[in-house]
Amino acid sequence: MWHRTSIFFLLVWCGSLEMGMPAQFCSQRRFPALWNLVANEILNQVLPDNVHIQAFADDFVLVIKADTNKSLVEDTQSTITQFSSWCSENELAISTEKTNYILFSKMVRSPKITWNGCKINRVKSFKYLGIHVDDRLN
Repeated sequence: MWHRTSIFFLLVWCGSLEMGMPAQFCSQRRFPALWNLVANEILNQVLPDNVHIQAFADDFVLVIKADTNKSLVEDTQSTITQFSSWCSENELAISTEKTNYILFSKMVRSPKITWNGCKINRVKSFKYLGIHVDDRLN
């Protein structure tokens, strides 16, 4: 017997990093090897199996897979909290105005996703690394 389940995939695109003094010193443009050491710390964090962090230069994408809307929101908020802590420890801040999420699901209602109290907007498409991605994966 087949069970039909809904699987939700969420990409949270983290906007530009705003850097404090130490982070500016080892920024991607000035000393890429030092920046890689800083970024490597978050990429090596222990995360649930359904959560992945992708990075290219100073752009980060959180990829979360969940079976229910509730677990999607919980896992996303937990990952954002962990990512925010790493940012604070490294004197980095996420530009929440440039941060959006895209949902690959037939879900009509948008889950409420926040970053340090700021609402993250759901988008139907976005451009990442020169590739246009839409919520239907066309």
